[in-house]
Amino acid sequence: MCKLARRSVAFPAATPSRLKMPLNQWLPARYLASFTWPIPSQHVERRDGITYYNKSRRVDAPFIATVSQDGRWVIASFTRNTGNVWSNPELTCQHVDPQAALLPGKEAILETKILIVRGSLDKVFKMAMQQRDSLEQ
Repeated sequence: MCKLARRSVAFPAATPSRLKMPLNQWLPARYLASFTWPIPSQHVERRDGITYYNKSRRVDAPFIATVSQDGRWVIASFTRNTGNVWSNPELTCQHVDPQAALLPGKEAILETKILIVRGSLDKVFKMAMQQRDSLEQ
């Protein structure tokens, strides 16, 4: 099961309605949760052969994590700021793509950090939030 921010959010793959759905109707998919971007009014969209599931509320932080099946390991990605966090459950990827507005000819440094930790989701979330302000935005 994957978690988004501090409050757990089951990906649609774990919901009762999804369990009744044939796999070819579910994948490929993207699961998105806004951090600073507006929440889309459509919670399920089909674009370019991909189903996009938009979470109905914002996440608490620019943080996304996957907990191992045995609950011992957490892989988390975070950044200082992002529009949204998202995952492709088919590939188990995590996105917290940072963003910056730039004038022509200007430069920016954007950082994303990945933690691979043996420990709880709460422990990893606290580690990420302690390190977040040190990242370039």
